Amino acid sequence: MMRNFYLILLLFVGFTSFGQTTIKYQVNPFNLDHHEIKVTIDFSEIEKENLEIRMPNSSPGRYAIHNFAKNLYGEKAYDQEGNQLTIQRLSPSSWAVPVVNGAVRFEYILFANHADGTYAGFDAQRIHMNMPAAFAYGVGLDNREVELYIDLTEHPEWSVATQIPKTGENTFRAPNYYYFYDSPTVAGSFRYANWKVEDQTIEIAMMHDCSDEDFEKYVSWTQAIVEQERAVYGELPRFDYKKYTFICSYSPYVFRDAMEHRNSTICTFPGSLEMYASYMISSLAHEFFHSWNIERIRPASLEPFDFDHANMSGELWFGEGFTNYYEAVSQCRAGVMTYESFLENASNVLNRVKNSPAREFRNPIQMSYNAPYVDAAASIDATNYPNNFISYYTYGELLGLALDLSLRSNLKKLTLDDYMQYVWSKFGKTEIPYTIDDLQEALGNVTGDQEFANNFFDQYIYQSALPDFETLYDQFGIKITLANPGKVNFGSLEINNSGYLTTPVLKGTDLYPTGIDKGDRILSLNDQVVTGNSSLKELIKSLKPNENYTLGFEKMGEKREAQFSTSQDPTVSLQFEPNAGKKDIKNREAWLGPK
Repeated sequence: MMRNFYLILLLFVGFTSFGQTTIKYQVNPFNLDHHEIKVTIDFSEIEKENLEIRMPNSSPGRYAIHNFAKNLYGEKAYDQEGNQLTIQRLSPSSWAVPVVNGAVRFEYILFANHADGTYAGFDAQRIHMNMPAAFAYGVGLDNREVELYIDLTEHPEWSVATQIPKTGENTFRAPNYYYFYDSPTVAGSFRYANWKVEDQTIEIAMMHDCSDEDFEKYVSWTQAIVEQERAVYGELPRFDYKKYTFICSYSPYVFRDAMEHRNSTICTFPGSLEMYASYMISSLAHEFFHSWNIERIRPASLEPFDFDHANMSGELWFGEGFTNYYEAVSQCRAGVMTYESFLENASNVLNRVKNSPAREFRNPIQMSYNAPYVDAAASIDATNYPNNFISYYTYGELLGLALDLSLRSNLKKLTLDDYMQYVWSKFGKTEIPYTIDDLQEALGNVTGDQEFANNFFDQYIYQSALPDFETLYDQFGIKITLANPGKVNFGSLEINNSGYLTTPVLKGTDLYPTGIDKGDRILSLNDQVVTGNSSLKELIKSLKPNENYTLGFEKMGEKREAQFSTSQDPTVSLQFEPNAGKKDIKNREAWLGPK
């Protein structure tokens, strides 16, 4: 499915035409109390004997297989006279239907009770639809217009939030299947706020029971973040209908998630603004930055997006990871996040990447390749991800910070904002998909130093090295110190009430050579009996680095005793230098905004 075909359609056809070739969807929320809707699809002018109808398996912004057809049932097909047609099941996610006089009506019941950024959810409060999770499509009809009608007869007080243009009462029309599937649509009771940025509208449609004060504060935060992220690129994207919508569903009856789309984002969280606004605004900041990075600055590996199979990309460290970095930076610059919170987050990111054994096995590109297995993917067998995988969100965030601080050094006198603006002008505004080689060349062009660009990519992207963060941070009055001096390197170990390890033992930690692992039972440490999680923690605290100790444990019914040597816990902490010079403070404020 060609991602940008609808732009051509708008230019040559216009968005006022409505022909027989339009595919018409109708949603009948006949059984919301039991999480069911009925979907009816009318296809016309089909020049085939049989039409293949298929349910998607993947969703924009996700990279794994989700098998959305699992909740579709009661499927039936009819001709124009209402005669029922025989359906042939072709695969778990597709059907063949005979075409009579060029037309087919296909209908089915869909169960959905997982309202989030990927799936669908129907209940007494909402009709929450991420489109690939809700709607089957006609194979080979990708570029036809799509009309959606939602029957809200029983809920006249509800409205509909979506990026699909409205053409009538609860009726919406997308230029093709790609735009349709990229357009989350939610019906329910919303609270709205909107404002103009030049000639475009930014809108918040929030489904949440909150005070006016909390809502207005959240809107003001959103406005500030929009402005800061706009400043990174120097302009907003040209939204296709001059409007961008934040669809926010905050309720105990939804699941925590957020997902970017071309002219909207959908954010879900099972909590209140009063208690969790700081978390919610972080997701919102991340998703809006995607309006540029990933929605328009688009990796070639995701073009065109495949709705039937898993999508693999080696650029997610940039598309997701750099977005993660700006999620935090934008909040700090907007005054939504404190310096201290920013530094706490930066400490966590540094530790997760620097101290992970996974860099031995995968570089950032290879971490990105793993997305189909980890991005809301489902499996029941055990994995060894704590030892061999770092999230491309986290890894890329650290790389974004590293590049920003490197560019801000006295050698370059540039910023990551300059780089993002260049990439935006070359690949985003033009919507020319990029490759990793393109990103490397762009860095050389921005800096005027291709050797610097080549070294950065060779060491940190194609290999797993990390820069000298102590030197980088020092220019901003930030010091790196040991978080737990004099403590041993055990990682995070937890046991249950029976003494069995419930966490994996990380490669590189002191206990790894003993052979103990998750599921084994700790009996003693340093010849002291372990009676529970609290006693284990106390015994660990009593150990010193660079000493030898004994571990007693049970593996698969066999009692073992092993000697091990301890080392210093490598966990670090970032701290502001209390006596930082004026130059360092000036650098810091230029980076994160005034404190």
